[in-house]
Amino acid sequence: MEILPKNHHYVPIWYQKRFMLPRQEKYFYLNINPGGSRDTKGNFHRHQDLYRHGPKFCFCEKDFYSLEFGTGKSMDIEKYFFGSIDDRGSIAVENFSNYGIKPEIHKSFRDFLLFISSQKLRTPKGLSWISKELGINNKLKLLNKMVELRNLYCAIWTESVWQIADASLSETKFIVSDHPVAVYNRVCGPQWSKRHGDPDIRLNATHTLFPMS
Repeated sequence: MEILPKNHHYVPIWYQKRFMLPRQEKYFYLNINPGGSRDTKGNFHRHQDLYRHGPKFCFCEKDFYSLEFGTGKSMDIEKYFFGSIDDRGSIAVENFSNYGIKPEIHKSFRDFLLFISSQKLRTPKGLSWISKELGINNKLKLLNKMVELRNLYCAIWTESVWQIADASLSETKFIVSDHPVAVYNRVCGPQWSKRHGDPDIRLNATHTLFPMS
């Protein structure tokens, strides 16, 4: 009998590990909205916002991609859809991280684009964006639309100017977040990025930022 996973990572474990030093097992995990609770006297106590966690416990939610049918659950999206994209994506990210003029780059190009495009959509922020833009409140329809739109950004990124930044000589390194594919446009104010928003990648001067390690 197969035991299906229930704790679904919207940022893959293998990707998180790319930001850890050799022999490092945990990193600092900051929750910017930790919330809080009130005790019996009505006093508010803010929950802890900074933890030391391993990748197994970061950027995941229980049954995040599960679909319920009667008394059962389907986890096909996590197992078959993201399983394939992540497997090929991990090879592609490694090839681009160690960039050079070599055949592996051309073979990995499509897998790399598909991975980061689906990664932008698969997070809580990405799904909230789909829900808002298309007016979808049903989880089944929302996840199906996420699968349908997985190539949404690939064409425009293919035609964009690419730059690979290296921080090996800098004391400040790259970090990973719960929404790794970030978007920046210097003429778009903070209101563009509130909650689930981002500057449109089709706008002039919009930059897509994706840390690889």
